[in-house]
Amino acid sequence: MYLDMNVLRGFEELSGPDDDGFLFAEIAEIFEQTTPELLGKLESAIAGGNSETVRQIAHRLKGSAANLGAKKMSELCSAAELTAKLNPLQVTNIDVDPILDSYTKTCAEIALYLTSKNQRKSLPKKEIFSFN
Repeated sequence: MYLDMNVLRGFEELSGPDDDGFLFAEIAEIFEQTTPELLGKLESAIAGGNSETVRQIAHRLKGSAANLGAKKMSELCSAAELTAKLNPLQVTNIDVDPILDSYTKTCAEIALYLTSKNQRKSLPKKEIFSFN
């Protein structure tokens, strides 16, 4: 499970009984639309050895994933952020693939959750596997 059910229940409580997950749908849409670009920038910064940029982007991704309840992705981004901060010379050794995989699986779980709530919106089609 890539989405934290406690966070999803929190969204349901904030939304109220008649909303059927609309608040979560709006936040998930923003997450799905903005994350691919950030992941591409993270990948480039890692390849270029730019530890400060890696730290900043990983921090931003960590926060947006945590706000959505994407616990695994948040943890992976936290580890990348910590590596960039504490071991800047090791930044090129960060493996971005688990973060990309976690994003993809998180999006799949978002789709299932929103479908179950009848809140799946038609999002712009983006190739989530091409981050550059």
